[in-house]
Amino acid sequence: MSESLDDQFKSPLREMRHCGNACRKIRAVWLRFELCNATQGLIKFHGNITKEKDGNQYLTADLMTPISWDDNIGSAVSIQSRVTGETFMELFVIREKNLCKAANIYLGEFWYALERAFQMPVRSCPISAGRYHARRAKLDFDRITLQTFPFGRLRFIMGAIDHKSRQNIWCLLVEVDNPQN
Repeated sequence: MSESLDDQFKSPLREMRHCGNACRKIRAVWLRFELCNATQGLIKFHGNITKEKDGNQYLTADLMTPISWDDNIGSAVSIQSRVTGETFMELFVIREKNLCKAANIYLGEFWYALERAFQMPVRSCPISAGRYHARRAKLDFDRITLQTFPFGRLRFIMGAIDHKSRQNIWCLLVEVDNPQN
């Protein structure tokens, strides 16, 4: 029986180690940040990103989740690369059974800084149901856990899935430009 592409890519990604200062600096810039479609799912998210004169980007956002991000909430992230114009090609998909734990594994200190900004317990799963607000949270891509991060214009389509109801409860589309040094 052959492995799916998802399975082929999932194992190596899961085994990535924290690289600390040994990693190359990620100089990504968020270009686009929006819901995947016009309607929101169960989890509501509104926000915007500003770029300041110092070159840093900051997130101001509201998050309302009527459910806890526990073992019942999984994630699927499609990572795509721009081929030409506005055409993107899927590189791989990361699927995890637990959204909260996946954020801790793949995003590390970048995620922890966002948790602090939203006044959530840091490194703690599950994330409780509630309303959260972040104001001018610095987006520091150097703090992402991944050792390797593709270059170029990338699109991330991030979804949250309720395992009980099999519903997609949230979908966010983010485009970033990660130039080579």
